[in-house]
Amino acid sequence: MIIAHNMEAFNAQRNLNITNSRKGKSTEKLSSGYRINRSADDAAGLSISEKMRGQIRGLNQASENIQDGNSLVNTADGGLMEVHSIMQRERELMVQAANDTYCKEDREAIEKEIKALTSELDRIYEQTEFNTIKIFKGNYTYIGDTAPVENINTDTSTKTDNKTRESVIWLPKDSTPPADSSNVYTSSNVLDFHTSYSEYEKDVYDPDDPLHPFTSEVSEYLEVSTVTETKRTIERKYESLAADSKYTTLRNPGDMTGSNGYINVQNVARDLDLSCAMSQLGVKIDGKLVNVDLYNSGRGSTVVSDDEKTATTTYKGGALGDIEIDQVIKLVDDGKAYDISYKARNTSADTKHTIDLRLAFDVMNTYDHTVSTETVNVNNTYELENEDAKIGITPTGADKFMITDIADLYDAFDDSKVVADKTGIYHTGAGFWWNNKEIAEGGGISIGSVKYGPIELKKTPYKLTETDKTETTKTTTTKSTTTSRLYKAKYIDIQAGANSNQLIPIRLWDLSTESMKCMNPDNISAFNAQDSLTHLDRVIDKVSEIRSYYGAITNRLEHAMLNADNMAENLSASESRIRDLDMAEEMLDFSTGSILQQAGQSVLAQANQSRQGILSLLQ
Repeated sequence: MIIAHNMEAFNAQRNLNITNSRKGKSTEKLSSGYRINRSADDAAGLSISEKMRGQIRGLNQASENIQDGNSLVNTADGGLMEVHSIMQRERELMVQAANDTYCKEDREAIEKEIKALTSELDRIYEQTEFNTIKIFKGNYTYIGDTAPVENINTDTSTKTDNKTRESVIWLPKDSTPPADSSNVYTSSNVLDFHTSYSEYEKDVYDPDDPLHPFTSEVSEYLEVSTVTETKRTIERKYESLAADSKYTTLRNPGDMTGSNGYINVQNVARDLDLSCAMSQLGVKIDGKLVNVDLYNSGRGSTVVSDDEKTATTTYKGGALGDIEIDQVIKLVDDGKAYDISYKARNTSADTKHTIDLRLAFDVMNTYDHTVSTETVNVNNTYELENEDAKIGITPTGADKFMITDIADLYDAFDDSKVVADKTGIYHTGAGFWWNNKEIAEGGGISIGSVKYGPIELKKTPYKLTETDKTETTKTTTTKSTTTSRLYKAKYIDIQAGANSNQLIPIRLWDLSTESMKCMNPDNISAFNAQDSLTHLDRVIDKVSEIRSYYGAITNRLEHAMLNADNMAENLSASESRIRDLDMAEEMLDFSTGSILQQAGQSVLAQANQSRQGILSLLQ
């Protein structure tokens, strides 16, 4: 038996110390609720847990930051909503001012309201704040200008326009028609146009700072030079129409005879006038003048033959009494002459009458042409001639026939004013007299006739075809010079994450009625109200663009906040699994430690008691 070393007691004491230590740690865990209370509990776990705690707290604060940013954006959007309302009211007033039913005083009242609204716009721009941050005073920082970019573009187009005109010209028979010809005319016109144009707020992204793009003012100077060269070619071609009967044949009487018996001599093509305009048909019955001019009495009725070559006009009633007069115009000599004849009927069965008839007409409807009055004794024909034709006039049964001034023939039956071979005739006329023709009771007679023609044309018709060809070449040179002036826009950065540079930038604009170029005119008129409407529409579109930006940012911030909350929640769950204590499992270890502690104490006591036997040996 030994006493210096009580190995049983040592062993029991060592195990009891281990048990006490384990039970102490278990007690600490159970009382704190954490699995890791010091780095010795789980060095790696503690490191991971502390990093997660930093992320969780950062994400929680980022969520609050995002909500603050959203509040700022909502403040900006609310301010711009009022700006929108004011501008819509201004636009409504401008539409009203553009209406011309309003007088000067009405427009002055409109102007007062617009000025008040504009003042409120400037106040909103100046005083809208969030935590003392002026939201609409995001001043720009000038960076510099880019190098001018010049672009030149030339466009050439050619347009050809052909127009053809056809006409008939009459040339002397012995002449030669002009040769086909072509004339060329050229002209040039130069039009220069210059303008300057500026467009603002185009984002230019900086690779070193992609979150905060530059804002640029793009200025373009435009020069447009348009050169228009016109080449006009007129081509003339001549084609003989002598074989075409419509140019050499007279019109049918049925085509030109009216109810008053008036005829106007033209060829069928109606391009040559050889008029024998019958101006008067005077009548005496039984020596008494009853009508100076039957043509203007309106009592004639005309019947045209089926072939339209004969037209019969009958005059009756009124002052004519029992007498009826027929004028018959007939186309003869293959369409080259007219035969104009007169017949009279007595409708009275018991009274005979005498009739005097006088006819006056414009033989060629000419004014300044030389007139020939040569008499051919064989058939008593007068031949008239001008530069267009030679025409024979042959009366039948006439008691008197004379070519003189038409004005003398208009003086009824006053023969004293009718002078043969009169000089200085201004307007050539022909007069015919049929005197004292007796008509028996119920009978009729042929008074006489006048043959107008045949007409011998002294000219030949030609068709002139003129082709007007216009070739227009338009060359447009466009030169544009573009310069960009760069500014650094102001941004509010929202720390939207737990780590550095996890930012959401919010753009702040520098707004004012001047910078928005929304200066309303003084002395509003209908004209400048129209112009202001154009500018207001542009400014309203710009405000809508900014509000749209803020609306998009609001949606982005809401999603960012939800994402931050989601990350914080899941990191908290992960950090809990690392650091929190499983109480049930630890209670099992704690109970085991308590039992071992009691057992160790008992064994240690027994080990110490075993050495008491040595005392009996010493006795």
